[in-house]
Amino acid sequence: VIRSIEDQDLHVVLYGDRGIGKTSVLKVVQGLAVSAGYLVHYVSCGKSTTFHEVFRSLAARIPLRYDRDADPTTSSGDGGASLADDLPKDAFSVSQLTDILARVEGARILLILDEFDRSDVVDFRLLIGELIKNLSDRSIRVQLLIGGIASNLSELVAHVPSIRRNIVGIGIPNLTADEVDEMLDIAEAAGNVSFAPKARQRLITVSAGLPYLVGLIGQFAVLDAVDNGEEQIALKHVDRAVSQSCDEIANRLSLRCTCGLEKLMDGPLASLVE
Repeated sequence: VIRSIEDQDLHVVLYGDRGIGKTSVLKVVQGLAVSAGYLVHYVSCGKSTTFHEVFRSLAARIPLRYDRDADPTTSSGDGGASLADDLPKDAFSVSQLTDILARVEGARILLILDEFDRSDVVDFRLLIGELIKNLSDRSIRVQLLIGGIASNLSELVAHVPSIRRNIVGIGIPNLTADEVDEMLDIAEAAGNVSFAPKARQRLITVSAGLPYLVGLIGQFAVLDAVDNGEEQIALKHVDRAVSQSCDEIANRLSLRCTCGLEKLMDGPLASLVE
Protein backbone atom coordinates (compact mmCIF):
# COMPACT_ATOMS: atom_id res chain seq x y z
CA VAL A 1 0.00 0.00 0.00
CA ILE A 2 2.73 2.44 0.96
CA ARG A 3 4.77 1.71 -2.15
CA SER A 4 1.74 2.22 -4.40
CA ILE A 5 0.88 5.55 -2.80
CA GLU A 6 4.36 6.92 -2.12
CA ASP A 7 6.37 5.70 -5.10
CA GLN A 8 3.83 5.09 -7.84
CA ASP A 9 1.35 7.89 -7.09
CA LEU A 10 -1.54 5.46 -7.51
CA HIS A 11 -4.92 5.32 -5.85
CA VAL A 12 -5.38 2.12 -3.83
CA VAL A 13 -8.39 -0.11 -3.25
CA LEU A 14 -8.31 -2.64 -0.38
CA TYR A 15 -10.92 -5.36 -0.68
CA GLY A 16 -11.91 -8.46 1.23
CA ASP A 17 -14.59 -10.07 3.36
CA ARG A 18 -16.00 -8.55 6.53
CA GLY A 19 -13.83 -9.19 9.58
CA ILE A 20 -10.69 -9.70 7.50
CA GLY A 21 -8.95 -6.60 8.90
CA LYS A 22 -9.40 -3.91 6.23
CA THR A 23 -10.20 -1.15 8.70
CA SER A 24 -7.20 -2.13 10.84
CA VAL A 25 -4.91 -1.84 7.80
CA LEU A 26 -6.44 1.52 6.85
CA LYS A 27 -5.90 2.84 10.39
CA VAL A 28 -2.25 1.73 10.37
CA VAL A 29 -1.67 3.43 7.01
CA GLN A 30 -3.42 6.55 8.34
CA GLY A 31 -1.00 6.77 11.26
CA LEU A 32 2.05 6.19 9.07
CA ALA A 33 0.88 8.78 6.53
CA VAL A 34 0.39 11.41 9.25
CA SER A 35 3.88 10.64 10.57
CA ALA A 36 5.24 11.07 7.02
CA GLY A 37 3.73 14.55 6.74
CA TYR A 38 0.62 13.80 4.69
CA LEU A 39 -2.61 15.65 5.31
CA VAL A 40 -4.95 12.71 5.98
CA HIS A 41 -8.74 12.68 6.07
CA TYR A 42 -10.48 9.45 7.14
CA VAL A 43 -14.15 8.87 6.31
CA SER A 44 -16.23 5.83 7.25
CA CYS A 45 -19.00 5.80 4.67
CA GLY A 46 -22.62 5.18 5.56
CA LYS A 47 -25.78 4.56 3.56
CA SER A 48 -26.40 8.27 2.99
CA THR A 49 -22.81 9.41 2.42
CA THR A 50 -22.61 11.76 -0.57
CA PHE A 51 -19.79 12.87 -2.83
CA HIS A 52 -20.27 16.52 -1.88
CA GLU A 53 -20.27 15.75 1.86
CA VAL A 54 -17.00 13.80 1.65
CA PHE A 55 -15.07 16.30 -0.45
CA ARG A 56 -16.35 19.43 1.25
CA SER A 57 -15.04 17.98 4.52
CA LEU A 58 -11.74 17.09 2.81
CA ALA A 59 -11.34 20.60 1.38
CA ALA A 60 -12.05 22.04 4.84
CA ARG A 61 -8.97 20.21 6.15
CA ILE A 62 -6.62 21.78 3.59
CA PRO A 63 -5.43 25.20 4.86
CA LEU A 64 -4.98 28.02 2.35
CA ARG A 65 -1.24 28.02 3.01
CA TYR A 66 -1.15 25.02 0.66
CA ASP A 67 -3.04 26.92 -2.05
CA ARG A 68 -0.53 28.13 -4.63
CA ASP A 69 -2.97 30.86 -5.72
CA ALA A 70 -3.48 32.26 -2.21
CA ASP A 71 -1.93 35.62 -1.40
CA PRO A 72 0.67 34.94 1.34
CA THR A 73 0.48 38.57 2.50
CA THR A 74 -3.16 38.23 3.56
CA SER A 75 -4.29 36.90 6.92
CA SER A 76 -6.30 34.17 5.26
CA GLY A 77 -3.11 32.32 4.42
CA ASP A 78 -2.40 31.58 8.08
CA GLY A 79 -5.89 31.81 9.57
CA GLY A 80 -8.70 29.30 9.63
CA ALA A 81 -9.46 29.62 5.93
CA SER A 82 -9.35 26.52 3.76
CA LEU A 83 -9.92 25.36 0.20
CA ALA A 84 -13.55 24.67 1.16
CA ASP A 85 -14.13 28.44 1.17
CA ASP A 86 -13.87 28.44 -2.63
CA LEU A 87 -16.40 25.65 -3.16
CA PRO A 88 -19.97 26.60 -4.14
CA LYS A 89 -22.30 26.73 -1.15
CA ASP A 90 -24.54 24.03 -2.59
CA ALA A 91 -23.62 21.21 -5.00
CA PHE A 92 -20.45 21.36 -7.12
CA SER A 93 -19.23 19.45 -10.12
CA VAL A 94 -16.24 17.11 -10.35
CA SER A 95 -14.55 19.64 -12.65
CA GLN A 96 -14.97 22.45 -10.12
CA LEU A 97 -13.53 20.30 -7.35
CA THR A 98 -10.66 19.14 -9.57
CA ASP A 99 -9.70 22.75 -10.39
CA ILE A 100 -9.58 23.63 -6.70
CA LEU A 101 -7.58 20.53 -5.69
CA ALA A 102 -5.15 21.24 -8.55
CA ARG A 103 -4.05 24.34 -6.65
CA VAL A 104 -2.58 22.25 -3.79
CA GLU A 105 1.16 22.80 -3.47
CA GLY A 106 3.64 21.90 -0.74
CA ALA A 107 1.52 19.06 0.67
CA ARG A 108 0.37 15.56 -0.18
CA ILE A 109 -3.23 14.74 0.60
CA LEU A 110 -4.53 11.25 1.40
CA LEU A 111 -8.28 10.63 1.58
CA ILE A 112 -9.19 7.29 3.19
CA LEU A 113 -12.68 6.02 2.37
CA ASP A 114 -13.61 3.05 4.53
CA GLU A 115 -16.78 1.00 3.90
CA PHE A 116 -16.84 2.48 0.39
CA ASP A 117 -19.65 0.28 -0.87
CA ARG A 118 -22.06 1.08 1.97
CA SER A 119 -23.33 4.28 0.36
CA ASP A 120 -26.66 3.87 -1.42
CA VAL A 121 -26.48 7.31 -3.01
CA VAL A 122 -26.95 6.75 -6.74
CA ASP A 123 -24.01 8.72 -8.16
CA PHE A 124 -21.56 8.36 -5.25
CA ARG A 125 -19.18 5.84 -6.83
CA LEU A 126 -19.61 7.26 -10.31
CA LEU A 127 -18.51 10.76 -9.22
CA ILE A 128 -15.57 9.40 -7.24
CA GLY A 129 -14.49 7.38 -10.26
CA GLU A 130 -14.60 10.49 -12.42
CA LEU A 131 -12.59 12.43 -9.84
CA ILE A 132 -9.92 9.70 -9.61
CA LYS A 133 -9.51 9.87 -13.37
CA ASN A 134 -9.15 13.68 -13.25
CA LEU A 135 -6.67 13.58 -10.36
CA SER A 136 -4.50 11.04 -12.19
CA ASP A 137 -4.68 12.76 -15.58
CA ARG A 138 -3.54 16.06 -14.05
CA SER A 139 -1.03 14.56 -11.57
CA ILE A 140 -2.74 16.28 -8.64
CA ARG A 141 -1.19 15.44 -5.28
CA VAL A 142 -4.40 14.09 -3.81
CA GLN A 143 -4.75 10.33 -3.54
CA LEU A 144 -7.52 8.01 -2.42
CA LEU A 145 -7.21 4.87 -0.34
CA ILE A 146 -10.48 2.95 -0.49
CA GLY A 147 -11.63 -0.05 1.53
CA GLY A 148 -14.68 -2.13 0.70
CA ILE A 149 -16.37 -5.50 0.81
CA ALA A 150 -15.69 -7.47 -2.37
CA SER A 151 -13.99 -10.63 -3.53
CA ASN A 152 -12.08 -8.78 -6.25
CA LEU A 153 -11.38 -5.32 -7.62
CA SER A 154 -13.91 -5.60 -10.43
CA GLU A 155 -16.81 -5.93 -8.01
CA LEU A 156 -15.85 -2.77 -6.18
CA VAL A 157 -15.36 -0.56 -9.24
CA ALA A 158 -17.96 -2.15 -11.50
CA HIS A 159 -19.64 1.20 -12.10
CA VAL A 160 -16.42 3.05 -12.94
CA PRO A 161 -14.36 0.72 -15.19
CA SER A 162 -12.49 3.64 -16.79
CA ILE A 163 -10.33 4.18 -13.69
CA ARG A 164 -8.75 0.72 -13.59
CA ARG A 165 -5.47 1.99 -15.02
CA ASN A 166 -5.32 4.65 -12.29
CA ILE A 167 -5.73 2.36 -9.31
CA VAL A 168 -4.19 -0.75 -7.80
CA GLY A 169 -6.31 -3.36 -6.07
CA ILE A 170 -4.98 -5.22 -3.04
CA GLY A 171 -6.94 -8.13 -1.62
CA ILE A 172 -6.52 -8.82 2.09
CA PRO A 173 -6.13 -12.56 2.70
CA ASN A 174 -7.12 -14.55 5.78
CA LEU A 175 -4.51 -14.77 8.51
CA THR A 176 -2.15 -17.71 8.45
CA ALA A 177 -1.79 -20.00 11.44
CA ASP A 178 1.49 -18.26 12.31
CA GLU A 179 -0.23 -14.87 12.25
CA VAL A 180 -3.00 -16.08 14.57
CA ASP A 181 -0.25 -17.40 16.84
CA GLU A 182 1.30 -13.93 16.80
CA MET A 183 -2.03 -12.36 17.79
CA LEU A 184 -2.24 -14.75 20.73
CA ASP A 185 1.35 -13.94 21.74
CA ILE A 186 0.40 -10.25 21.86
CA ALA A 187 -2.70 -11.08 23.93
CA GLU A 188 -0.64 -13.13 26.39
CA ALA A 189 1.87 -10.32 26.85
CA ALA A 190 -0.86 -7.73 27.36
CA GLY A 191 -3.17 -9.77 29.58
CA ASN A 192 -0.76 -11.81 31.71
CA VAL A 193 -2.42 -15.07 30.64
CA SER A 194 -1.35 -18.00 28.50
CA PHE A 195 -3.03 -20.25 25.94
CA ALA A 196 -2.45 -23.99 26.22
CA PRO A 197 -1.20 -25.60 22.97
CA LYS A 198 -4.54 -27.41 22.34
CA ALA A 199 -6.47 -24.22 23.02
CA ARG A 200 -4.29 -22.35 20.51
CA GLN A 201 -4.82 -25.00 17.86
CA ARG A 202 -8.59 -25.00 18.36
CA LEU A 203 -8.72 -21.21 18.11
CA ILE A 204 -6.63 -21.28 14.93
CA THR A 205 -9.01 -23.83 13.42
CA VAL A 206 -12.37 -22.28 14.33
CA SER A 207 -11.37 -18.68 13.55
CA ALA A 208 -10.59 -19.61 9.91
CA GLY A 209 -7.98 -16.85 9.78
CA LEU A 210 -10.48 -14.03 10.45
CA PRO A 211 -9.01 -11.47 12.89
CA TYR A 212 -12.49 -10.57 14.14
CA LEU A 213 -13.20 -14.17 15.18
CA VAL A 214 -9.76 -14.57 16.76
CA GLY A 215 -10.47 -11.51 18.90
CA LEU A 216 -14.09 -12.40 19.75
CA ILE A 217 -13.53 -16.07 20.63
CA GLY A 218 -10.22 -15.32 22.34
CA GLN A 219 -11.81 -12.63 24.50
CA PHE A 220 -14.65 -14.90 25.63
CA ALA A 221 -12.15 -17.68 26.38
CA VAL A 222 -9.98 -15.40 28.51
CA LEU A 223 -12.98 -14.06 30.43
CA ASP A 224 -14.18 -17.61 31.08
CA ALA A 225 -10.78 -18.62 32.48
CA VAL A 226 -10.45 -15.49 34.62
CA ASP A 227 -13.98 -15.90 36.00
CA ASN A 228 -12.97 -19.38 37.13
CA GLY A 229 -9.69 -18.22 38.68
CA GLU A 230 -7.50 -19.90 36.06
CA GLU A 231 -4.51 -18.20 34.43
CA GLN A 232 -4.09 -20.58 31.49
CA ILE A 233 -6.64 -20.69 28.70
CA ALA A 234 -7.50 -24.35 28.14
CA LEU A 235 -9.34 -26.17 25.38
CA LYS A 236 -12.57 -26.17 27.43
CA HIS A 237 -12.48 -22.37 27.64
CA VAL A 238 -12.15 -22.01 23.86
CA ASP A 239 -14.98 -24.49 23.24
CA ARG A 240 -17.30 -22.60 25.56
CA ALA A 241 -16.18 -19.35 23.94
CA VAL A 242 -17.16 -20.70 20.50
CA SER A 243 -20.69 -21.30 21.79
CA GLN A 244 -20.85 -17.78 23.27
CA SER A 245 -19.53 -16.30 20.05
CA CYS A 246 -22.18 -18.10 18.01
CA ASP A 247 -24.88 -16.60 20.25
CA GLU A 248 -23.27 -13.16 19.99
CA ILE A 249 -23.16 -13.30 16.19
CA ALA A 250 -26.69 -14.78 15.92
CA ASN A 251 -28.10 -11.77 17.77
CA ARG A 252 -26.80 -9.51 14.99
CA LEU A 253 -28.32 -11.48 12.11
CA SER A 254 -31.64 -10.79 10.45
CA LEU A 255 -34.49 -13.25 10.93
CA ARG A 256 -34.25 -14.25 7.27
CA CYS A 257 -30.54 -15.00 7.58
CA THR A 258 -31.06 -16.94 10.82
CA CYS A 259 -33.75 -19.13 9.22
CA GLY A 260 -31.49 -19.80 6.24
CA LEU A 261 -28.63 -20.89 8.50
CA GLU A 262 -30.89 -23.16 10.50
CA LYS A 263 -31.98 -24.93 7.31
CA LEU A 264 -28.35 -25.39 6.29
CA MET A 265 -27.33 -26.71 9.68
CA ASP A 266 -30.24 -29.15 9.74
CA GLY A 267 -29.50 -30.31 6.19
CA PRO A 268 -26.25 -30.12 4.16
CA LEU A 269 -24.14 -28.87 7.11
CA ALA A 270 -25.58 -31.17 9.76
CA SER A 271 -22.32 -33.12 10.03
CA LEU A 272 -20.49 -29.97 11.12
CA VAL A 273 -22.66 -29.69 14.24
CA GLU A 274 -21.43 -33.01 15.49
